[in-house]
Amino acid sequence: ALPQPNGWCRDTPQHLLVQRGDRAAIPMLKSRAATAPDWRTRLHALWTLDGFDAIEPADVTRALADQSRDVRASAVRLSERWLGDPKHPIQAEVLKRLDDKDWPVRRQLAATLGTIPASAPGKAPGLATVLERHGDDPITVDAALSGLSGGEQTVLQRLLASETASPQRTAAITMLAATIVRGGQDARVQNVFQTTADPKRRTLAASYAIGAGAVSGI
Repeated sequence: ALPQPNGWCRDTPQHLLVQRGDRAAIPMLKSRAATAPDWRTRLHALWTLDGFDAIEPADVTRALADQSRDVRASAVRLSERWLGDPKHPIQAEVLKRLDDKDWPVRRQLAATLGTIPASAPGKAPGLATVLERHGDDPITVDAALSGLSGGEQTVLQRLLASETASPQRTAAITMLAATIVRGGQDARVQNVFQTTADPKRRTLAASYAIGAGAVSGI
């Protein structure tokens, strides 16, 4: 029933399959998730596998490259099962979605990157890339900032070191500076103001963005 065009007719079998816990359905679900012609069938099959606790990295990795943006966005969300391990190979697959052009994927990616441990080498560069490209999207920015967990200064320095000048980058710098100042940690706040006061280190636009963020955070 998962290929049915009616949403209720897809949701109900998904719920029943998970509630009954009939694991004999798992092979068919994996097949549907990989090859079903309708994206909605692939999507429901993935989440049903997740409900069975039977989803595997290979299922999610395949879905990350799906033609449907909704399937890709769900795959990013489902990858969080393994992102707590900073060395898990699925992290590299998730980071490939930084080039995804569809807004549901980038917003989910901004939120999901926050689940990667701070020690993982891909977290700060990934979030910096998201903010540099989509700093003008408030939802993406909020999702990214919520996952920084003390890494705001690192990401800010990455943005300041970038040679790309754009409204998105400027907006992201302003929001990061404001977040750091609102945090109220003296050393970090002082660092922000020192950065603003050093014209040799930053462009005029970046210094203005930092200043604007610092003032709004006070």
